[in-house]
Amino acid sequence: MPPATLLEVLRTQDRQLRRAVTKLVCRKAWRRLRTEAQAEAAELVGEIRRLRPAWILDQPDFDAITGLERFWLRTIYDDALADAPHLLALNQVVGAREREEISDLQEDQQARFWSDGFFRSLEDAQEQFPTLAVTPGPPGSRTSRSAEADGWDPGTTGEGPAASTVARWRAAGPALPGVQ
Repeated sequence: MPPATLLEVLRTQDRQLRRAVTKLVCRKAWRRLRTEAQAEAAELVGEIRRLRPAWILDQPDFDAITGLERFWLRTIYDDALADAPHLLALNQVVGAREREEISDLQEDQQARFWSDGFFRSLEDAQEQFPTLAVTPGPPGSRTSRSAEADGWDPGTTGEGPAASTVARWRAAGPALPGVQ
């Protein structure tokens, strides 16, 4: 399990669920993977070693490396199991900031798509290619269309043209007993 998975689990608001999943993620039987940052750094060092060997330190800072590895491969898991308040608080703040940044970026992109005429060009593309399924937004957004216009009625009881679409969709998929 990589530490990023643990950090995602710690963002769960439901305390009982968070503790149960944390116990699962922190099991000693799991192999704890290094962080993504460490993997990227190792790749970078490998390329520097290959292309510019003179840039490599004669004596790496093993104390710093060992300390970081100890934190990311042991301490953070121990703190998570102990439900350490400092770890939970920090992770909640960082998670909220990341979600806000992503939301802001998506709103900026959507505004730019509208101003550049991107959504209009999607409609033009759909006219040229009738089989193209274009669903540019979630229900209720100003970019969505009705379920009926999309050819999908989630409340279908098995009658009418939408039901035949559902039947074709089910028939095209794998035969799973729970889906039938």
